[in-house]
Amino acid sequence: MKKATAAQQRLFDKAVLIAATRLLFDAMREHFSCPQLAEIVTIHNGQGLTAADRDAAGEYDVYAAGGLVGRHSARLSDKPFVVVGRKGSAGKPTYAPLGGWVIDTAYYVQPNDDAQLDCKFLFYALSSLDFADDIISTAIPGINRTSIYRYAIPLPPKNVQEACVRFLDVAAARPSGEFPFLHRFLSSGGLWRGSRNWPPRSKKREGCGSRQWRRQRSWLQAGQPRCLKVLGKPTILRSVL
Repeated sequence: MKKATAAQQRLFDKAVLIAATRLLFDAMREHFSCPQLAEIVTIHNGQGLTAADRDAAGEYDVYAAGGLVGRHSARLSDKPFVVVGRKGSAGKPTYAPLGGWVIDTAYYVQPNDDAQLDCKFLFYALSSLDFADDIISTAIPGINRTSIYRYAIPLPPKNVQEACVRFLDVAAARPSGEFPFLHRFLSSGGLWRGSRNWPPRSKKREGCGSRQWRRQRSWLQAGQPRCLKVLGKPTILRSVL
């Protein structure tokens, strides 16, 4: 069997979360208003801070386009925000629950109204978006704020946002190794959304309908949050798991 590349392995490691996030947000687009990001968030530029200038003993996290890169004694914000890669890992979101510093290879995004939009929900919403069409293909891929602002996300009531966050936090903790059918499907190049190849139609194929199959997706059925009931799609993720 051909060994997976590093990029494929990262995809497999997050397969359950990626599938759950995209399906859940696709469903919410059918039920709730979808304002553009320009209407509900502010995208701030990061500020330069070289590794030599950082205080490694500092108490605040430092983020770059790819995620957490160190610590420093000062911060740009003490409120949670979502880091979005500007150069390099362009468009990649990272959640910063305690705020911190963002260097100039990334942006940080914050809700305009915390009572209207939960920051962790915003992180998952940004994770559901595909920025590929707006990434500038150069030696170092990049994306600008104007392009990001044009994207729209579903905006359900705050209690539904919080339920979605709880649900996706659980999905994030589920390794794809517990779902060999999903792992095999992704490794074959299948798509989660609208695919006619998943789940396998035959109950004999890949063990569908077996006790193992039902057991592997039982966490979804047992832990479905109120948000899925509100959406009217209590089995939304069965199409992939």
